[in-house]
Amino acid sequence: MPEATAMAVRDGVVAWLGSDEIGRAQFPRAEVTDLAGAFVAPAFVDSHVHLTATGLALTGLDLRQATSLRH
Repeated sequence: MPEATAMAVRDGVVAWLGSDEIGRAQFPRAEVTDLAGAFVAPAFVDSHVHLTATGLALTGLDLRQATSLRH
């Protein structure tokens, strides 16, 4: 799953998502707000997350590559 560590906002709208390094290179004069690794979710939409499902997927048996019961 792709993971963004940087975000550019222009006129109150998210204009770009990507890595810190590329963000600094593309927007060298931008004001930086360090969120110290905090999770950012959109507002005014159904921004719920499935943390339980994510936890189960990370700790459970990964059968995504299985092609049959025998496998």
